[in-house]
Amino acid sequence: MCQDAWPGGGAGYVFHSGLMCAEQPRHVTSRRPLAGQNNETVTEGFSRGGSAMRWTEFVLGAALCGTVAVAVSGQGDALSGMADAERAFARMSVTVGQREAFIAFFAEEGVVFNPGPVNAREFYGKRPRTPKPPVRVLDWEPAAADVALSGDLGFSTGPFVMQEAASGKRLAGGWFFSIWKRQASGDWRVLVDLGVPSEDVVPLRPRPVERVTPPGVQEGPVAAFETSLEAVRRLDAALAERAQQGDVAAYLEHVTERTRVYRPARAPAVGREAIRALLEKDARSSCRPVDAGISAAGDFAYVYGTFEATPAGASAPQPGGFTRVWRRVKGAWVLAAEVLS
Repeated sequence: MCQDAWPGGGAGYVFHSGLMCAEQPRHVTSRRPLAGQNNETVTEGFSRGGSAMRWTEFVLGAALCGTVAVAVSGQGDALSGMADAERAFARMSVTVGQREAFIAFFAEEGVVFNPGPVNAREFYGKRPRTPKPPVRVLDWEPAAADVALSGDLGFSTGPFVMQEAASGKRLAGGWFFSIWKRQASGDWRVLVDLGVPSEDVVPLRPRPVERVTPPGVQEGPVAAFETSLEAVRRLDAALAERAQQGDVAAYLEHVTERTRVYRPARAPAVGREAIRALLEKDARSSCRPVDAGISAAGDFAYVYGTFEATPAGASAPQPGGFTRVWRRVKGAWVLAAEVLS
């Protein structure tokens, strides 16, 4: 749980738009382990990468590699389109390579954490190409998702697994959480990606995507509601401060039965009682927000940044990254998800 302090007294965010256990090394946080030299897994951590290719270039390249590209039109259900993009992302990771998939599916401004936010395209662009055949394969599947009423922002989350390509032996796994942004072309690209390591072994498929929109979500016209990023930032900072003080009851005032909270080495906590049980055992931490964004409908907002926490048994604070997603419900903001990793 974080106590927020916006840099420069609140400057430095834009409209658009990774809690680490003591045993965890400094890491790039995202849905899955990093691919290193010769496809070796790097102990620096978990990440999901960015794109140096334009979408059209990816379509051509993926077609040559036998994969299927997903171009989401401006019509149809936004959540289904985002979930399809997530699945296409995973297919490219398996059939072409982790690095190449991460490069193809991130927005230009998309970030992973090292341990603070870094540009994903630049980060993965510096890594070697995936060898053929690969040594390791990273796969995942969306399990839950939510999208703004305006269809321009959303999040997707589910299990991921890293396996030896030849034997299928599980090397690592956990839960990913990604914020997506719909481009002017209609394509979905990743804005923010965090992965939470866990020993949970769950099947990836078949797994239908659960829509986790809180009941009562509504648009937020400026005339009726405070929908600016400044309002979201203030609320986010207040929530984190209460959590830092150990005020679990105050924190729970902002959650619903569909709120999801993620911490390393634990299954996602969903709903008030599960979240209460998790927070009562959680290490306190201090956060530094870096950026935030809000949907065109004013009903979906996110904040991400870095934090430090001192878990039980640790001799010094451990760094990590965080993100929180907020939804507007009946004129008030509620916490949809919080991830510390």
